[in-house]
Amino acid sequence: MVDFKRTKFAAAAAFFTLATSAQAATIDLITNGGFESGSTGFSTDFANANGGFPGGPATLSVVTVDFLGLSVNSGNAFLAVNGGNTPNAFPTVWEQDVAIVSGISYTLSLALGGTSAAPTPVGQLSVQLDGVELLNASAPAGASFLTFGTTFTATQTGTFALSFVEQSVGFGGNDYGLDDISLTYDDQQTPSQVPLPAGGLLLLSGLGLGGLLHRRRRTH
Repeated sequence: MVDFKRTKFAAAAAFFTLATSAQAATIDLITNGGFESGSTGFSTDFANANGGFPGGPATLSVVTVDFLGLSVNSGNAFLAVNGGNTPNAFPTVWEQDVAIVSGISYTLSLALGGTSAAPTPVGQLSVQLDGVELLNASAPAGASFLTFGTTFTATQTGTFALSFVEQSVGFGGNDYGLDDISLTYDDQQTPSQVPLPAGGLLLLSGLGLGGLLHRRRRTH
């Protein structure tokens, strides 16, 4: 004799298990993007005040207190930056290597904050993947954070430098904060078949731009 109630329950349980296992997970490629672990996981051209106040030009520090009126965007810490004052220097404020896969869509997000003391010129960053600009972000002229983001589909597999390059210059002003940096993808994606031209091409679907990517080795 067949127990129909037990059979239906087993079938329902099996379906639930399959449905649960098929749920996508969001993977973040950035290490310590909220700076909760201090000055780890990134390289920089700036001097590091190591938890102190970044008082001189081209100085930064991971802080847990207000920086010229600016508080954390989330969590308990953020990166406080006293911008450079050398024209045409374009120093790298923050950089981390990320491994991307051809045909996968990625979402980049960051919070850039301004300060209340000498609020102009505001901090301005070019966010680049191996030298190709993904987006350009300007901090608000006041003590608050703005969130910036974009998406792109990679057409080359490899490890590349994600860099935040300072564009702004100013001895008075040019102070800002960084928080909540992420580069995420859905792990259920199937890489699409994208033809690769010579040298590889990065498709910036969120911006409608393109640029050549080459594998780069950096010494940290």
